[in-house]
Amino acid sequence: MIIWLNGVDEARVSYRLSQLAESVSTTHDMDRLDANSTLDELWHCLCTDSIFFKPKVVLIQNPWWLFGSLQDKDWNQLSETWGSFPPHNQLWVVSTKKVDMRLKGPTNLKKKSQYEEFTVFEEWDVAKARQWVLATLDSQLGLPILTEAKQVLADYVGSNVGAVYPIMDTLKGLGLSAGIGVPEVLLVLGPKAGSLHALTTAIKQRHHANICTNIQDLMRNGEDVIKLVATVGATVELLLFVVSHRTDSHEIIGKKLGRHPYFIKQTMQDVGNRYAVSELVSMMIELHALDVAIKSGQIRVQDAPIRLIILLTNSKSVIDHSNAQC
Repeated sequence: MIIWLNGVDEARVSYRLSQLAESVSTTHDMDRLDANSTLDELWHCLCTDSIFFKPKVVLIQNPWWLFGSLQDKDWNQLSETWGSFPPHNQLWVVSTKKVDMRLKGPTNLKKKSQYEEFTVFEEWDVAKARQWVLATLDSQLGLPILTEAKQVLADYVGSNVGAVYPIMDTLKGLGLSAGIGVPEVLLVLGPKAGSLHALTTAIKQRHHANICTNIQDLMRNGEDVIKLVATVGATVELLLFVVSHRTDSHEIIGKKLGRHPYFIKQTMQDVGNRYAVSELVSMMIELHALDVAIKSGQIRVQDAPIRLIILLTNSKSVIDHSNAQC
């Protein structure tokens, strides 16, 4: 058997590798080869038995033969090795560098292996990242967890989905067999997550004082401004969709957004009639402009929080209100 874990998201690759290693910890010996190991060394390691006569796993990370064009003799030797090692042994290939899948080595390895890919979610892939986090919690946490608690966790993780693994490990260590709710998640995540959750609730309820307080709390706790703007943007985008589909059922909206119907119901109750579609569209445009201005240096990072507060608490343009206070 050949298993190939491929992707530049090292946190997810590492966690998956630890899962695989745990699954064979009592049945297989583990041999490791470095990236520059020769093909002869690979063949010898795969085709010889362990001194304890146990099956073995041969692990090689970022092998050289994945990242360049192979000479015919090297390709022939590699192909022969893949097809001839004893079936009770396993080859695990891990690549955390960008692989050109057009090359002969990667193309054929993918065909012969159990292939798993771990790409990084970009900042604009918040929706996809959220779906991945929620699915991972459902499949790997192994404990009952309330829908709202999962939403809080997904909001906190954002596109840095690998961060969910140590959080899950901590939650498992609490021994909460009766279930995990929002208080338990916030306890694990710390004050920054509490303020983030409170901020998204305040935006939904259009509670200006709480918006101001929670943004200030997040800044004091060292929140990254760009991540904060992205989180606010995802919240406003959610509100825009919900408000513009008021006549649809919770189930229909939830299916379209990939969210639980209960979460949609709660969001609609929080929002009520506090926002018009036109207002939310304007906020999305201004949030995009703010994001660009921060990243391009047009606005100093330390000035961004007040701009964000003004944007969320005043329907007029942020440009005209730089002296506004909470």
